[in-house]
Amino acid sequence: MKKALPVVIIVLLIAGAAGILFFNAKKAEQASVAASISRSGKPAIKIGVVTPMSGNIGAIGKELVSVISRKVEELNADPKNRFEYKFIFEDSQFDPKVTHLAAMKLINTDHVDAIITVAALSARVVEPLCKRYHLPQLALASEDAALGEWTFTYFATAEDTAYLAAQSMKAFGYKKFVFMGQRQAAILLYARGMKKAADGLGLDDAGELFWNADDPKDFRGYLLKARELHPDAIVYGPTPPDPDILMTQLRQLDIQTPVIALESLDLLVDRTLANGKWVSGPPPLTQEFRDKMKACGMVANLPYDPYAYDIPGILVQAVEHASAGGQRPTGIAIRKSLSAMGTVQTTFGEVQQENHIFHPAPVLVYYENGVGRQVSLQELKRLKGVK
Repeated sequence: MKKALPVVIIVLLIAGAAGILFFNAKKAEQASVAASISRSGKPAIKIGVVTPMSGNIGAIGKELVSVISRKVEELNADPKNRFEYKFIFEDSQFDPKVTHLAAMKLINTDHVDAIITVAALSARVVEPLCKRYHLPQLALASEDAALGEWTFTYFATAEDTAYLAAQSMKAFGYKKFVFMGQRQAAILLYARGMKKAADGLGLDDAGELFWNADDPKDFRGYLLKARELHPDAIVYGPTPPDPDILMTQLRQLDIQTPVIALESLDLLVDRTLANGKWVSGPPPLTQEFRDKMKACGMVANLPYDPYAYDIPGILVQAVEHASAGGQRPTGIAIRKSLSAMGTVQTTFGEVQQENHIFHPAPVLVYYENGVGRQVSLQELKRLKGVK
């Protein structure tokens, strides 16, 4: 009897443990079901967002998070949408390894239905994961071609942006240029675009000067090297916090070579440093968009903000179309829905989707008194006193 007692105790302990495990499993199952149903009673769709929220361009990412969040509120208030959308934000720190970890967390822990990324660097890291897990990705990035069957991008292509900059150079009679910028995915795309545009327009690409993100922030050596090449223009791809330092050192060295920037000089803290320069890139913010954000208690500062505002709407439209039969859409169905989109309505009007790229056209932006405004090529020539 004494020998049997420990056996009975062990059996009871095992049975108790099994009961606890069953209870916890049941509880987890119930929690999973609850997570898929929103407070509104609609089925929930989770969308992960990987964007820099710290580091050199963290301020940009935080502003984009605020804009995206505002758009999500509008989408969830729309009674026509079948789902309620939960956006989960992760910090990429503008670092490939951190981006990978953030995406894996969204996929394996949060079980997202789709992913939004900001910047070409992140889009390229996340694409293989999207392919492996059958999740569509919509990236705010300036790619020239599809990164893969699971990735879509929304931004003017690097080639289009570079070509417009090269056209402006040719209109001013500039023949020789030097390209400068931080060595990172988007800037390298612009450099490649400038080479292609130079070949097509008969311009002379005199050289490329790149630095790394963690290099000392002293660009005088690069600027002096550029001056030695005697270019008619410097083409610059800005990445914070470099622009303020580079433009200040340009002034200190009294280098008079015209500077043409790609994307935006609104990245400057002191935007008066952009006076007399022009950009090929996104349109400047309209007063209408500023007022719309202001009404929500937000301050819109960057030309990227309208893209961040549009991108959740494009993805939600794809999800809603993918669920036309009333069923919760799979990643494959959402991807097919994105692929089938011809044109979408955006802040910039109708935008065409071709080869996985939603690409609004770039424009020329000229800076006076620290403010950039959209100009035509003819108006730019008049402002610069060129006939």
